[in-house]
Amino acid sequence: MSTKQPANMPNALSEARCQLDHWHSQRPSKRNRLPKEFWHKAVTLAKEHGLNKTARVLNVKYYSLKNHLDQANLDEGCSTKPHADFVELLPGR
Repeated sequence: MSTKQPANMPNALSEARCQLDHWHSQRPSKRNRLPKEFWHKAVTLAKEHGLNKTARVLNVKYYSLKNHLDQANLDEGCSTKPHADFVELLPGR
């Protein structure tokens, strides 16, 4: 991926990219997992700017970010009042 960033990139994405680049530069091994705080920020940005754009700018795998986004949506859904998607009604006998 090119290091040149588009001029119309939102500030929040640009800042997150700089933080990620800094984090990568501090790690001796390239195989370290990204911290949970980063994924939380990436999910927040994906909700605001879109999954594909966020994954491209942050240079993370699309499906990894999608999985974190799906999990965050599930976690948010659990904290709200549960509702039934389907209720089966049986005929009276």
